[in-house]
Amino acid sequence: NNNNNNFVHLDLSIDHKPELPKEKERILNNRGRVMPSPMWPDGPCRVWLLTQDIPGLAMSRSIGDKIAHSAGVIAEPDVMIHTIDNKNDFFIILSTDGVWEFVSSSESIQIIQNAENPKNAVELLCKESIERWRREEPVCDD
Repeated sequence: NNNNNNFVHLDLSIDHKPELPKEKERILNNRGRVMPSPMWPDGPCRVWLLTQDIPGLAMSRSIGDKIAHSAGVIAEPDVMIHTIDNKNDFFIILSTDGVWEFVSSSESIQIIQNAENPKNAVELLCKESIERWRREEPVCDD
């Protein structure tokens, strides 16, 4: 922030996509496959078992998915440490890939910076991500 409500984002996590080189290598080494759905070839890459078209997970990290874990999906997080600066850190946005797939970090700031309160900020961000999702894909499942 430069005192004019021109907020700057700082990403505190990365999306664990199966096509990222490190993630893909681990999946392939665990007898998994990384490719889009056969029914949706233009869609995101997904994790599949070597000989079956399951589970079709579009992320490479997940908690408690035994089938995906057998194909190299892990639950171990990447951890970033950020010390909060009360003069410069004004809010944190925690969200799912259903938001971040369609709204960038900098766009999210523009969407919520003038919200009346935290609840309104959530509503604005969700509304925008759902609208974008529905324009780009036939199914909105998050």
